[in-house]
Amino acid sequence: VVYLVQKGSYQEMSDSFMRLLRWIAENGYEVMGPAINIYHNDPMMVRSEDDLVTEVQFPVRKKA
Repeated sequence: VVYLVQKGSYQEMSDSFMRLLRWIAENGYEVMGPAINIYHNDPMMVRSEDDLVTEVQFPVRKKA
């Protein structure tokens, strides 16, 4: 699994996905399944969207 932890608005998720997919391609990996998002908090728990914490994961394997 390759992952990153994003702090901020859900609207920034597409940037995080693209950054992670770029890293996967540049480092000789390939995606093996759908992305997994883990939400460590939610909008009802935080004062601002800037405090949202989301972990984005992609299952990967090294290219042969």
